Amino acid sequence: MSDAGGSAKPDHEGRLRRRGGGQGPSIERALAALCWPVERIGEAVVALARRRGLAAPAAPATAPRHPPIHEPAALDRWMAAAGDQLGIAIEPMTALHREVDAALAVVHPAVLRLTGGVVVVLGQRRSELSCLAPDGVVRRIARRTVVRALQASHEAPHRSRIAELLARSELSGPARQRAERGMLAEFLATTSVLSAWLLRLPPGASFVRQLRGAGLVGLGAGLVAAHAAQYGLFLLSWWAIGRAVLSGRLASGWLWGWAVILACSIPLVMLSTWCQGKLSVGIGTLLRRRLLAGALELPPAMLSRDGIGRLLGRTIEADSLERLALSGGFLSALSLLELLFVMPVLAGGAGGAWHAVLLAGWLALAGVLGVRVARARTRWTDARLALTGLTVEHIVGHRTRLAQELPERWHDREDEALARYVDGSIALDRRALALVVLVPRGWLLAGLAALTPAFVRGTDLVALGTAVGGVVLAWLSLARLCGGVDQLATAHVAWRRVAPLFHAAAGVVPAQPGGAPPARSLTTPEYLVAPPARPGEPVLEALEVSFRHPGRASDVLSGAGLVIRPGDRVLIQGPSGGGKSTLVSLLTGMQMPTHGLVLARGLDMSCLGETGWRARVSAAPQFHQNHVLTESFAFNLLMSRAWPPRPEDLEEARRVCHELGLGPLLARMPGGMFQMVGETGWQLSHGEQSRLFIARALLQHSDVVILDESLAALDPETMAQALACLRARAHSLVVVAHP
Repeated sequence: MSDAGGSAKPDHEGRLRRRGGGQGPSIERALAALCWPVERIGEAVVALARRRGLAAPAAPATAPRHPPIHEPAALDRWMAAAGDQLGIAIEPMTALHREVDAALAVVHPAVLRLTGGVVVVLGQRRSELSCLAPDGVVRRIARRTVVRALQASHEAPHRSRIAELLARSELSGPARQRAERGMLAEFLATTSVLSAWLLRLPPGASFVRQLRGAGLVGLGAGLVAAHAAQYGLFLLSWWAIGRAVLSGRLASGWLWGWAVILACSIPLVMLSTWCQGKLSVGIGTLLRRRLLAGALELPPAMLSRDGIGRLLGRTIEADSLERLALSGGFLSALSLLELLFVMPVLAGGAGGAWHAVLLAGWLALAGVLGVRVARARTRWTDARLALTGLTVEHIVGHRTRLAQELPERWHDREDEALARYVDGSIALDRRALALVVLVPRGWLLAGLAALTPAFVRGTDLVALGTAVGGVVLAWLSLARLCGGVDQLATAHVAWRRVAPLFHAAAGVVPAQPGGAPPARSLTTPEYLVAPPARPGEPVLEALEVSFRHPGRASDVLSGAGLVIRPGDRVLIQGPSGGGKSTLVSLLTGMQMPTHGLVLARGLDMSCLGETGWRARVSAAPQFHQNHVLTESFAFNLLMSRAWPPRPEDLEEARRVCHELGLGPLLARMPGGMFQMVGETGWQLSHGEQSRLFIARALLQHSDVVILDESLAALDPETMAQALACLRARAHSLVVVAHP
């Protein structure tokens, strides 16, 4: 086949268009030239990635072989592994019968699976999909044709039944067709008809590369060009009318020319506004996606250390970063562009080149004041976030403070934080006032004062008018520039708060106390399901492990050792603060030891990666460290499995729940396994949540299951039932409890 990354041109003569909703052999013929055999899905992925510029430069030129085409779940994992080799993210997605048309409108670049093979979709133009054929030629096909091809195979079993029902009615013509479409939509309302894989850059890829891949770099260049052309026409229009007026030759032709130039600038203004809006949405989407991915990569120890207040402050700053960085960046960049146009105007006026030099010096002054504002805003933001964090923490612990603190001490820390905040606000206001007010208005005075010698000498009126116009234009641009710089200073402060999230998406996670963060491994099928352990082989080892919390003078654990083999049942007891939960966090990979090694079947976290470690070690942490998400009961049970779940996954989860004594809970929930359990699981009791966490750990099918005080909330009868389930299902079990 032709190299899909080569110079193949779209075959305009071979465009495939089909209007309307017909079906049958015509659709098959239309898709025959576009379909790749399923066995060549790896080649299709590589061709698509290279054609769209998604593949990393060092990515292999050939695709992995032997895709498991008959096992959907295994094929999804195989595609994810292929994406890791290419340096891209390949995400499976599905769409219901009623959603498929809307999904195809936005799902690209992607690989679609059809009955006769796969279709490689590069993009969409109007209502046509641009598809890469196996011969390397890009062809277009009506989106509706692909929609009908996807729906037809699922509709066929229902059509005969619908025909029988409609035969008994008196409907005919368009009414009968509408009834048929409505009944098909009702029968297939919950049927997934689209199976596709969406290709895109991973959130941790170079942000410049993501901007280029999303077409935002070209859009930014278009914004600059449109604004430059519009501002150039604006200057030209006023030069024409001003020269005519000042020279005393104003005629209707000059007025008409001025009006025509201004009219020509209207499309450019509209284009500039459109580009700016598209850029804001595109950059904001990429930024939020990256910050979300980074938040998921942060070490749990760092999240626990920050507390609710600081996390809330970081969330607020993420919103400020997007809003202020984009608006301030656009404002500053476009204002600087305008000032570049103004400098030749000043140099050509009565003030000469020195007038332009004065403007350059004024810009330098604005830069110095901008730095001072940024520093003041940094100190003010530190005080503000400290006050926010303190307030939130005190709100959460209000009842405890009422019981344990003297009333006269309740507001000591708040008063100190508030005093720092007020002092910082005063300093910030003074410096911001100097930047936003004194710089533009000071320039207006200085620029006009610089024209005094020319005015005294009686310089030509046209040159003098040009210089005055340049001063006024520079004043307007400086006012916008100073406003943009102030917003950028605020965005810079916000960036300092969210930078860990941004870098964490690329794997640059802040170092954890006691060692470097574990390396991120590729998600390969070998890591998803660990092979059975050999008899007598240790499945989990802690060798001379020590750990010290940051800022502490002594180790919590020192020289601890533990060996767990298949079938072991281990009970760890000790007093509060004795290091039990710390040992659990080391065994589960949540924290890295200061000294020593933790091995799963002879390999440490840096070799296995987080995915491989989770396949070998699962845990139900302490209650305050575990979570119930705002989703269905089944979703919270099967978080370690693919979603949506397979019938066998649901059946296994149901059996585990009954063995743990959760059968009555499932029976009284109207939705059963798919009942929404509320935010943080407020509809579940403490004991029910504990058993949910135990079931979640068991359903991971790992070598070792670790329970950290997970049985403390259970009554003796329920505890015995849970222990029986654990003994039967856990390959190896570690239970942490108080004596």
